[in-house]
Amino acid sequence: MTEEKTTDQEATEEKTEERETDLFQKFLLLGLGAASATKEKLEQVVSDMVGEGKISESQGRKLLDDVVDRSKEEAESLRKTVKEETTKALGAMGLATKDDLKRLEVEIEKLRDKINDLLE
Repeated sequence: MTEEKTTDQEATEEKTEERETDLFQKFLLLGLGAASATKEKLEQVVSDMVGEGKISESQGRKLLDDVVDRSKEEAESLRKTVKEETTKALGAMGLATKDDLKRLEVEIEKLRDKINDLLE
């Protein structure tokens, strides 16, 4: 019976992790799609500005590099926020975490040992 509960809890946790991963991937793909379109548009604008002599080629490259760097930082920030919010939502559901299950496994093993000692 205990093994069935543990298996059910593990299955529930795996499904939760799959949903979290799926949600994160969707957000990431959405962000990458927007970033890709934005980068292409920015590259075109910078190219036009260089062609019109408004900025130098090196200034254009620097501008693009700065925007790409900032986009990476924003993507990382979004990833962290999504993970934190997902963790909060899962915590509010009262689901057992991997750490909770591990602590229970250790406690069960200790109890088994005590029972075996008493039976000897």
